[in-house]
Amino acid sequence: MYLRKIFYTLCLTSLLALGSHAAETLSPSGSTLDDVNLYPDDSFVQVAKAIDVQDIDVSETYILVQLPSGELLSKTPTGFELLNVSNFKLTDLGLGVNNEQITFEVVAGDFFHLLDYPVLIYLGILDKDKVLHFGAFSLTANFQSLDSWDETAVRKVLHTFAFGGFASDTQIQTWAGMVPILAIQEMLSADTLNAKLSPTDTLDNSLPDGDLKTLSAFWSGEDSANPIATDARENFALTARNSAEHTWRQAVNLRGLNPARQLLGLVESNYHLSVNLDAVVNITNPQMMRYYDDIMNALAAATPYQDVLSIASLSAAVATQYNHRRNTFDNETQVFRGNEDFAREFHQIFFGIFGDYNTDYHEEITIKNTAQALTDMPVLLNAEGEQDEVVTFGEEQHHIAPLEILQQSIAGNTAQEKIQALSQYAVVQPESLENLPIILVRAFADENLDEARTKVLQNAWAEMAEKNLLTFLRNYAISTLFHHPQRFKYHTVPQRYLTALNQMTLSNQESYLDLYDIGGYEEEDYQVFRPLHDVFGAQTGIEAADSAEVFRAVYQRSSKNAHINSQTYLEDNGQLLWSKDWGSVIPVDDQGAYPVAQTVEWLWQRFLADGLKNLGSLERLHLYALLATGQDAAYALDANAPDRIFSSNEIDTDNDLQNALQDWGGSVLALDGDDSENRRTANHKIGLAINFINALPFAFGQEGQ
Repeated sequence: MYLRKIFYTLCLTSLLALGSHAAETLSPSGSTLDDVNLYPDDSFVQVAKAIDVQDIDVSETYILVQLPSGELLSKTPTGFELLNVSNFKLTDLGLGVNNEQITFEVVAGDFFHLLDYPVLIYLGILDKDKVLHFGAFSLTANFQSLDSWDETAVRKVLHTFAFGGFASDTQIQTWAGMVPILAIQEMLSADTLNAKLSPTDTLDNSLPDGDLKTLSAFWSGEDSANPIATDARENFALTARNSAEHTWRQAVNLRGLNPARQLLGLVESNYHLSVNLDAVVNITNPQMMRYYDDIMNALAAATPYQDVLSIASLSAAVATQYNHRRNTFDNETQVFRGNEDFAREFHQIFFGIFGDYNTDYHEEITIKNTAQALTDMPVLLNAEGEQDEVVTFGEEQHHIAPLEILQQSIAGNTAQEKIQALSQYAVVQPESLENLPIILVRAFADENLDEARTKVLQNAWAEMAEKNLLTFLRNYAISTLFHHPQRFKYHTVPQRYLTALNQMTLSNQESYLDLYDIGGYEEEDYQVFRPLHDVFGAQTGIEAADSAEVFRAVYQRSSKNAHINSQTYLEDNGQLLWSKDWGSVIPVDDQGAYPVAQTVEWLWQRFLADGLKNLGSLERLHLYALLATGQDAAYALDANAPDRIFSSNEIDTDNDLQNALQDWGGSVLALDGDDSENRRTANHKIGLAINFINALPFAFGQEGQ
């Protein structure tokens, strides 16, 4: 059994005997999780009075969690909720009364995996007189405690799962000061909006609350509130070749929409569950948007992950990509006509089942019968003569009888019913339990997993009673596994590019004006929804890091095209349309000034999120020079030797260079000066420094610590 449970028994016989001032422990019985340590401590248990079994109101029970900070949480059907001690929230735990014992059970994946550090768990029982009785035990769950939850940890999570987000420094500091399990629920969600991660731009009230198709319709339409330039709106129309990509990347770069949703969507639709607009049998943009939106809406609704995969499997996009939309089965002649392509990839790509459990059985029974389950599911033409966005599931040409797949009998009158049933078994098949969590973690965050960390992830996934992707990623993001010093992930091109773009963009106006070339990542041989490896996914971060073309594009953007990030104002016929204002977000020192050294550290954290780990004397020299003088360090020191190369050792030991560091680092940027030209110059220098940071090797990947 992969679904392990923990049972505890509260022995009421002892309570009856000991009376109102007695103490009693909760003792474990039955199976326990291998990696959960229980420490019963009878000093925690308070008994208000002797309890008679007949007085117990089984429906009025709850679990209360006391965190190390002293805060209290209650497990509710929708997650954890902070409680006021005087206002308990009751939740039915399915308590059972058997003679003089009360037994309750908590499913590990539903509860304990949300607790990644030591806590106190209280069982509360109300008798018929509404008197509260406590029992308690402490617990440490399998994701070990994270002692270093700080601003850097928060920023690492945001860079990995939310394109950096648009949260203010104050909000990031607030999250850093919160209990991680509470902070992460505010940080990462799959909803279309997330007000704390991406606050609404006060000057832009136009954004609809919607998915890609909703946004596409709005940005391509003639609504007077549409902020997209008139000549650019056609790019978002469903009939445009790249409308899905244009809509997606615009959504990534706007305050008021949820960038974490789009990061999740990128990984699911372009890597794990990849489909391709350039497939031999062309998928349409409406099909692609429907595919993306259905997956993301299901994740936002906390749909069990096997059902999310079922939704993706039964989509028109997948049926068109693999062409099993033409699969048929003649129930009279028992003749199957079609292909086995998606029958294989349903197991291998979607669920991580490669057939190692029994190669011959997998090939001859599981795959062949899955292909027959995928019958009579055509993609019809709509009223406009275009392929429909959804599959039409029929019975006449579907294999009606049950089929043996994964050593289970899979029944259903349509392909939809059979695949939905099959998904429930596929997600708990042993190979899937081993491979699927690793496929996901590698795609999102860690390409350097060792055997020990792999095992912890596999156990955590296996023990989740209900497989929920967002819950799994949230738990992982606040665990020592994610913040492990050996974790490393090369950023994919859009993740690196758009994370930097989001940190560069200070308002929605800048995004609508497309000042920073939102689609510039295409120069790095990348197109969203047109994956390089077709159904096996887009260009990986490792491939990007190894690519000479990618390096050339990044280098040119930071050198020959340095003006893109360093521009400071925009005029139209002498009318000022926009001006850059880094002073609105960069913090001042105690004197209300913007010193270079402090500003460099702020920029480094904002764009690289490494806790200044890689900000050495060499990097400081170049960045200090750019902010203080607007020039390269070598040129600023000696215009006659602009090609001079420095080493960290030289900088650390050379008095002249040390003096330059001190002088440049102590100089002040005129970001709030009265003179507009001086302000523009200061903002221009910030852009030059950002160009330098974005071209560094550290920008191409992320370490755990």
